[in-house]
Amino acid sequence: HAFNGRVTRNPQGLELGAHECELRSDAWFDLTHSLQTGFAAAKTVFGEKFCQQLAEDENLRVCTLRYVHYDHVSELPRDAINLGGSAMTPHQAYYIPNGVAFCVQGHPEFSTDVAMYETLLLENGATFGSDAVARARATLLDARFRTHHLQIARLMLLFALSAMTTTRPPSH
Repeated sequence: HAFNGRVTRNPQGLELGAHECELRSDAWFDLTHSLQTGFAAAKTVFGEKFCQQLAEDENLRVCTLRYVHYDHVSELPRDAINLGGSAMTPHQAYYIPNGVAFCVQGHPEFSTDVAMYETLLLENGATFGSDAVARARATLLDARFRTHHLQIARLMLLFALSAMTTTRPPSH
């Protein structure tokens, strides 16, 4: 498995719909502050407002994304730092320092585009089961489940920009 971690079938079953991930504030803070090298590039490319939004993102304590998976990260890769988890799985988000990897279980690409997610549910309804689909559909309309896809997208971008400006020792 990638980076010596382990992905297995989640014994709790299918995770479908919008769900919250409780973030570990210490790890989240460390991650956002470790990416300072990417701020200059982000500011140059995307402007001051983008950087202000990134600064606000460091205060995020709960992250809601849309999910659709049976598997989960049951064992973190070596050197990975867990950013948070949920009742469904303890490793909903993690990163490997020095620009190696940033991972989330949720799907930030399923943003507020309800039609895209609805299509996924309809096309896979028989596989997921009608009860799971009904619960997932309910989260599409529930205001409590406003997703944090933009915050995660900004962080992914900053992670990539920081990785491009960080010198790493050569791999052997």
